[in-house]
Amino acid sequence: VHADAEDGSNTAARQQPQHLVFVYGTLKSGQPNNARLLEYMDSDISVVGKAVPIPLVLATDYNVPFLINEICYTAKRVSGELFSVSSHALAFLDYVESTPTLYCRERIEVDLQIATAADPPDDVASSAETGQPGKQPSELMDSAASVESRWCWCYFLAHHNPSLVAPPFYSEYDSAKTPMRLNIQSLTPQDEEQIKRVIAKEVQIMPM
Repeated sequence: VHADAEDGSNTAARQQPQHLVFVYGTLKSGQPNNARLLEYMDSDISVVGKAVPIPLVLATDYNVPFLINEICYTAKRVSGELFSVSSHALAFLDYVESTPTLYCRERIEVDLQIATAADPPDDVASSAETGQPGKQPSELMDSAASVESRWCWCYFLAHHNPSLVAPPFYSEYDSAKTPMRLNIQSLTPQDEEQIKRVIAKEVQIMPM
């Protein structure tokens, strides 16, 4: 949980409607895109697992993780993090994910781990506060006292090429194990938009 900024911007954010967002790739704690979101994040992180098998794939020469909104029973249950964010933060996520051209934001149901204590596990709390990875979501799910379903937003690849729905499928993304071949922090906004256009040509079939 991050302290209020001196200008009260985080306090104002808390007064906005809150939205649950499931993140599974570079937006997770300790992953390449997470630092861009820290100033918008206002609440604890919970560990979740997807309720049905759904394809999480790495694609393009950049090793970009994509979640595809298509049930595939040879895929795996995908683990990630659940954020509660303001409407302002949700709009920023839409911008980061180039919604609706590269990604589309859709509602899904996920399984939320309910901790036994009032506070979140130390590994999850330290991950939220420092941006450094603690235990992986799948490790923490194994020790859950109970699991409840939650509806939330999730960003899926829009207009995906059917050829992407093929093994290998992943249960979680970790850039330390499968590095993204792209230094996001060093990109200018213009470079980032150009790279997104290149990626889109590789992984999408644009509608007529």
